[in-house]
Amino acid sequence: MKVAVYTHSAALSGAELAAPALATELGAELWLPKGGPTVSVDGRRPEAVVQFPRTADRKPRSIGGLIRVARDLVAVQVRVWKMLGVRRPDVVVANTVQSLLHLSVPCRLRRISLVSVVRDLGEGGNRSKAAVTMYRLLVRMFARAVVFNSEMTRLSWKISVPSRVIRTAVPDPYFSATWVAPPVSTFVMVGRIAPWKGQDDVVEAISAMRAEGEEVELILVGAETFGETERGSDTRPYVHQTGFVSSPWTYMSNATAVIHASRTPEPLGQVVCQAAAVGAPVVCADKGGQMEWLHDGETCLTFEAGNVDSLVRALRKAMRHPMETAAMAHRAHDAAQDFRTERAYMGLREWVLVHGVGREQNLDVG
Repeated sequence: MKVAVYTHSAALSGAELAAPALATELGAELWLPKGGPTVSVDGRRPEAVVQFPRTADRKPRSIGGLIRVARDLVAVQVRVWKMLGVRRPDVVVANTVQSLLHLSVPCRLRRISLVSVVRDLGEGGNRSKAAVTMYRLLVRMFARAVVFNSEMTRLSWKISVPSRVIRTAVPDPYFSATWVAPPVSTFVMVGRIAPWKGQDDVVEAISAMRAEGEEVELILVGAETFGETERGSDTRPYVHQTGFVSSPWTYMSNATAVIHASRTPEPLGQVVCQAAAVGAPVVCADKGGQMEWLHDGETCLTFEAGNVDSLVRALRKAMRHPMETAAMAHRAHDAAQDFRTERAYMGLREWVLVHGVGREQNLDVG
């Protein structure tokens, strides 16, 4: 049986970076726009990669813009329909729920089963109510089965098709890194820089601690813009921005703690999984998918999401009780073993084929 994993974007963000490893573990072809990652962080390479022209990924801001987006979407669907006819997979796995916009109609016309991976929250997340309604309808109408990245994500979509929770695997280099406490209190935050991620809350917390005479530094690892301005223009000497890096574990492994400060709940909190794999202490918001496997005071320190004073208290606790913090990090590292690729994706190919193609089929899942 032939499987293809389709990702709609070439962005170097969590879902796209995870696609090569997912395709490799599924024994699947990887279909993605040119410029997207074809090899996983730890060197996993799918047997076959199909690249196609990049697709304009923009939100319409006018009637004319809406018409252009609709025209481009039809062109993409025609291209996908042709690809399906040439490659002839038995199942296509949509790497993100957005990919359903490209795949739903062509897969239905070609009578090819479609399985969706859903990595973002539905209700309660950052998507508009209209977008959630649209994607929920696409899943219900076209997907044979769904893979969610956390139980929280599954519950937020309220979809009754066959589903399974599979947390995104953490690449091996994170597990190979060795955490060492830095000589100067240095907090690290990893992730795309965006207002809802909470970088501004973290900068405010660090600034408040500095104002009270505490020697702390902050490293922001990630690209994009910080609100309306570039973080690179920040003149504060204790705030450092790296931009995009291909090996964030090098910063995590020398952090007093890795901070995860999203103002709205993260569906999984991939950065938290990565930090735990490194063995770094974690300070995270008290809401999100990370709380399905982490516990405050046992494997992490939490604070009230969006509350700077609460964040300051958690950071001080991490600084002032290093032995207790290191013990929590050790326990989190043990729990993170379930995120190793072989464990996280164990049995996933068989499940995709059974639920994607149908139980009545005599499946060759080797």
